[in-house]
Amino acid sequence: MRAADGSKDFRSPSLFCEGFCITLTSMKFKHLTLVFLCSLAALSCQREILSPDTPAVNSKITGGGSDDVDGTSLLFYAESDTPAGLDSIAASLEAKAVRNLFDMSSGDIALKRSHGLHHWYEIFFEEGTPLQEKAEKLASFSDVRSVQFNTRLYKCNVGPSRPYVPSAQTKSIAPTKFNDPYSADQWSYKNSGDKSWAPTAREGADINVSQAWTLCAGDPRVVVAVIDEAVQTDHPDLRANIWTRESDGAHGWNFTNNSSRLDWSSDNNSGHGTHVAGTVAAVNNNGVGVSGIAGGSGKNDGVKIMSCQIFEGGYGASLSAIAKAFEWAADNGACIAQCSFGSASGDYKNDEAYTNLAKVEVDAINYFISKSNCAAMDGGLVIVAAGNDGKPLSSYPAALPQCISVCAVASDGLPAYYTNYSLGCNISAPGGEYYTGGKVDNDKGAILSTMPTVKIKQIDDDGTVSYTATDYGYMQGTSMACPHLSGVAALGLSYALKKGYHFSSDEIRSLLLSSVSAINDRLSGSKQTLVGTNIGNLALGPYKKQLGTGVTDVWSLFMNMDGTPSVFALVGQSKRVDVSDYFGKDASNLLYQSVEVLDNGTEVLGLEEEPKMRYGELRIHPTKPGCARLKITAVAGSSLPTPDAPGGMLIERTISVIARPEYSQNGAWF
Repeated sequence: MRAADGSKDFRSPSLFCEGFCITLTSMKFKHLTLVFLCSLAALSCQREILSPDTPAVNSKITGGGSDDVDGTSLLFYAESDTPAGLDSIAASLEAKAVRNLFDMSSGDIALKRSHGLHHWYEIFFEEGTPLQEKAEKLASFSDVRSVQFNTRLYKCNVGPSRPYVPSAQTKSIAPTKFNDPYSADQWSYKNSGDKSWAPTAREGADINVSQAWTLCAGDPRVVVAVIDEAVQTDHPDLRANIWTRESDGAHGWNFTNNSSRLDWSSDNNSGHGTHVAGTVAAVNNNGVGVSGIAGGSGKNDGVKIMSCQIFEGGYGASLSAIAKAFEWAADNGACIAQCSFGSASGDYKNDEAYTNLAKVEVDAINYFISKSNCAAMDGGLVIVAAGNDGKPLSSYPAALPQCISVCAVASDGLPAYYTNYSLGCNISAPGGEYYTGGKVDNDKGAILSTMPTVKIKQIDDDGTVSYTATDYGYMQGTSMACPHLSGVAALGLSYALKKGYHFSSDEIRSLLLSSVSAINDRLSGSKQTLVGTNIGNLALGPYKKQLGTGVTDVWSLFMNMDGTPSVFALVGQSKRVDVSDYFGKDASNLLYQSVEVLDNGTEVLGLEEEPKMRYGELRIHPTKPGCARLKITAVAGSSLPTPDAPGGMLIERTISVIARPEYSQNGAWF
């Protein structure tokens, strides 16, 4: 298995997931031997038992033969609504208990039943119980369709995260008014091409969020579930944006110990959950630390982070914990599931194989997606890291059509060396690279975000163990790209709430995937980065048209939600824009009254002269990269009315101008 944030030659932070070895089957009985198990008069039920040696029974068992399992429980799918004889099953198997895997007493019970959650059970045993023997006996019950070993998902320690050392540059990201001092080193938000980040850092290779913040910076009605390690809920740069349950003050749930006590200080905790959360919603404009994509404006208006802890210290996440996390998050108000974990690329050949073999997780994901917890959207979003095997196939569950699979790019605007790509990959976002341009171990080329304030165990490439205490640090991987898209999605929903828009989850996914900057025109030749275990030249051709729709772009998302068309201009060049697409084919016949620059756009774009309309063309000359909206006013019908004669009707159209140092032939950046 592989981590979603690293391969075995990946010298990155200690990140997640060597993968799911999840297999769930649904097989029909071939050979039945009827055995009267028990008589339950109240339920009028008989159980059929198969011999443990019967091939049909063994075919119902998946996930066995591995040490990577929870040794105290099994999962099973029962055909009937309320299987009779659960107590007798437990007694027959000498189990401690058996109960529903999912909570069928709260949440949208009817919706849960429609997704089959009521069919799933977990049976518990004493430590050291021979589970293979118990699984075979459990599979012999006629009502049991499949038996699943409670497979674990492990973290993969492939290198240390890097603590942040502030530079002399502490100004905030212009042109916002945010005063977060470390945001100047968050190149993924506003990339100036600073060569301290990487020798090949490229201006404009970012998510284009800084100007979008002037329109919207977040909304606390949007809740993002971080399904990961625990998020440090009292972190000075996160606590104002941490979700709290009114009934008991819980900030999430710990599925490793079934309590509300979140633990981010265990030995081997990598800080991964806290780092991911900071990218989504570190508090903006609070005078400390970094900025979050949807972290608000410092007025308690950031989106909320719900911590769903599935990893504990050096232990992996059990299959039951992962499935229950989706259910719990949906039941408690989350509308986005941020998931930086997954299988190894190639573990599953196609969607059908994964759906058949990982049915419990897919059922839980589908329940989350079907639950409406945001007034701006019907349903929910599941956003998943594409994986870090460097292979032309997304990991699962990211590759499922109902999930958004996120690839990673570096500060040069090119694919990160570790990212999966091609089949099943939907979109790209900054994931960072320590090796961009061949500059070895360059921290600033990775992603800067929040880290736990406790000591974090660091394991160097040579096996050296050390402990570092820091509030902020660098990591790289598709695990870092994934929360960029989750943050963009959360910010987009915040903007929709502000504007009174309402979309289906399918519409939001379409808007996200179509609001991008292009990358394909630059995918030729090679780039210098880590290839294998050494610095070398990574061929770029194989990535062309294989990184999803492009790199996520916040400003474009806002404009697409508004229905505002965008035009693209090169910095330092006069741009002539044919507006016939916006004012009709005979746009040159109109009488244009004015061109008004909105959003402080004159300063943002460095306009030294006002944009003009001539002969149906907009003429604009930006001198700085940025984004702005222009309101163009025209008259349909010769002229405005006068005391002596009727006139035409005023037409107003707003368009967006995006200025960048370079852009591709298809009209987007890069």
